[in-house]
Amino acid sequence: MGKKFFDVFPTLKLDTGLRDLYEQVTVDKVSSTKRKDFLRVYLSSARLIQKEDIFRVESEIKRQFFPNASMVIKFYERFHLSAQYDPVKLMDAYRDSILLELREYSPVEYNLFKKADFAFTENGRLVLTVEDTVLGKGKAEELIHILEKIFNERCGIPMEVQIAYKEHITGKYKEEDEHRLAMQVAEISKRAGYYGGGQGSDDSVSEDGITDDTVKGRDVAGTIVDYPAGSGQQAENNVSHMGGAGQGNTGKKADFKRAIKRSDNPDVLYGRDFDEEAMPINDIIGEMGEV
Repeated sequence: MGKKFFDVFPTLKLDTGLRDLYEQVTVDKVSSTKRKDFLRVYLSSARLIQKEDIFRVESEIKRQFFPNASMVIKFYERFHLSAQYDPVKLMDAYRDSILLELREYSPVEYNLFKKADFAFTENGRLVLTVEDTVLGKGKAEELIHILEKIFNERCGIPMEVQIAYKEHITGKYKEEDEHRLAMQVAEISKRAGYYGGGQGSDDSVSEDGITDDTVKGRDVAGTIVDYPAGSGQQAENNVSHMGGAGQGNTGKKADFKRAIKRSDNPDVLYGRDFDEEAMPINDIIGEMGEV
C-alpha cells in the first residue's frame, strides 16, 4: 500500500497548481543507490501528469532537500486512466510530454518523432511514418520500443506501433548548401597540400633549417596566420622542412609533399567515397558516431 505524496515529502514547497496536482499522487516506493547519489521515486496517479510537471517537481526536491549533494532525482510514474482515454486521445493529450522526454533522452529520437506523421488504424495501432534516411531506419526500432513502453506500461493503454517511411525532404537551399560544401571541401584539400610543404608555403626557415618563433599556417577560413612555436602546426611544418635530412638535405627546404588520397568517383573532391546516404551537415548530431 502506497503513501500519499506529501506524507513522504511533507516539507516540500510547491506552487498551488503543482500542489493540487500532487495531492492526488501516491508514492509506491522510494529507493536509492548505495552511494546515495540516485533517488528513485515510484508514483501512481489517476490523473495524467505532463512530463514538464514531473521534471519540475524532481528539480524542486533536488533544490530543497539536496542543495549541495550530487544527487539525481528520478520519478517513475504510472497512470491509472479512465475509460475516456484511448490511444488517439492519449496521443493528443500527451504528445508534447513525449517530445520533451525524447529531447532529454536523445536528440536523434526526438527529431525523428517530431518530423514523423502518425495515424491510427481502427484497432488502435499507431502507424508512424518517418523520413527514409539512414538515421530513420537505424533508430526506428528503438523509437517503437519507447512509445510502446510509454503507452502500454506507463499509461496502461494497449497500443502497437508500426513504422512506415516517407521520402526525405531536403532543405530549400539545397543547391546553395551543396555549393558551399564543395568550396569548404576544396579548401580543406588545398590546406592539406599546403601543410605538406607544397607550393605556396610561406614558412620562413633559417639557415640551420629551424623555423622562427612563429609559423605560417591557414585557419579554417583559409587566412594565413602565425602559430606559436611548439604548436601542432609548427610540428607538422618542421616535418616538411626536415623530412629529407637523412639524404643530405639538412639546412634546406625539403621537397616533401603529402600524398592526397583520391577516389575514382569524380564527385569526390578529397578523401574516400562512402556508400551511405548523404545528409545535410546541419542534421549531424554528436551521438551519431562516424561521419
